Amino acid sequence: MKTTLIARMEIAEFDTAILNKLHPQIADMRAVRKERMIIGFRNEQCDIYRLIGVSDVGLFLNAINKMAGLNLIDELEFLNYAKDGCDVIFSAR
Repeated sequence: MKTTLIARMEIAEFDTAILNKLHPQIADMRAVRKERMIIGFRNEQCDIYRLIGVSDVGLFLNAINKMAGLNLIDELEFLNYAKDGCDVIFSAR
């Protein structure tokens, strides 16, 4: 599991909780985008500010469950396609 911040985007208040739950490796955008599945996170301004790339389906599903445990909302839960380059997008709204 690899993560990167998107340049010039404000970090969400819940960011530390994400990192504490998932323990992703810090990487550059290119390395994150090479992963099989991409999880995006929106900040309070509704901008995607962090991406996490996951190569294993089991880890991906585990990450989704952990984010639900933080009361984050999966914006794409009822869609059957990716959006904004992400398979899942979480936000606090």
